[in-house]
Amino acid sequence: MKAYYVYILECSDGSLYTGITTNLERRFLEHAGSGRGAKYTSAHKPLKFIYSKKFFGRSKASIEESRIKKLTRIQKQNLVINLSMEKIIKQLEKEVKGLFLNDSSGHDFYHLKRVLNIAKSLQQKEGGDRIVIAVSAFLHDLHRLIQNETGRFCSPKDSLPKVKLILDKIQLSFEQKNQILHCIEYHEEYGFSKKGKTVSDIETLIVQDADNLDAIGAIGIARTFSYGGAHGVNMWNPEKSFRRKYYDENKKDVSVIHHFYSKLLKLKGNMNTKTAKKMAGARQRYMETFLAEFFDEWNGLK
Repeated sequence: MKAYYVYILECSDGSLYTGITTNLERRFLEHAGSGRGAKYTSAHKPLKFIYSKKFFGRSKASIEESRIKKLTRIQKQNLVINLSMEKIIKQLEKEVKGLFLNDSSGHDFYHLKRVLNIAKSLQQKEGGDRIVIAVSAFLHDLHRLIQNETGRFCSPKDSLPKVKLILDKIQLSFEQKNQILHCIEYHEEYGFSKKGKTVSDIETLIVQDADNLDAIGAIGIARTFSYGGAHGVNMWNPEKSFRRKYYDENKKDVSVIHHFYSKLLKLKGNMNTKTAKKMAGARQRYMETFLAEFFDEWNGLK
């Protein structure tokens, strides 16, 4: 079946033109002045393709062309950003998938994918640079690799040289790269830690929320016990109190259940965005139900 391309051209006056072709290179030359381009592009000099998508069959391509033409300028720009983001994430997957596949602590490759998806959902409602948020979410846990290699605690800041090496392989602006490094460095700030929170940019706040949402609810419970097993942390030690004035990532809890009380049950109140706070509600209730059941069974009541 013949291949067709739906495309968006950016013109010299900043306007956008949408069309369909079987050959992008030929069609650009036609628009640029061969006399066979559209009337619109003859009056608005085309500069470059900013979007193209391949379809097999004219019918499907025509439907998509019609849909895009009805979009607002902002919606078309978002379409371009999403395509760019998808290409970047596919490139990043090749860089990091192998590094995380053998992780058994709950900080594996699929944790990165979930945090990415949550971050994208939050960005749609809360705003911020979509590409910066997506890349930061996908690369936020590289410090865990260093921690596993060295056997010592590592903060996100320790991973920045490794992150930078990966970012240098990706086509991003200097400003975007710096903002991504900033998001990663500060994504593990907690209001219930001694230092508290120090950042206020929406990109970092969304990455914080996305990572924290994946730490609670059903997934959060599974990840917490997975982490405990991987690091030799007891399931529960009833002889130790829950008293811990400040949370510190550098200090392990005495049991997995203690971790719920030192961190996980506090994350709902630590969410930054309205959307994340709403999402955290159901996940919080699930953990509370689990803990009630756990203690009933532990004490032989059920």
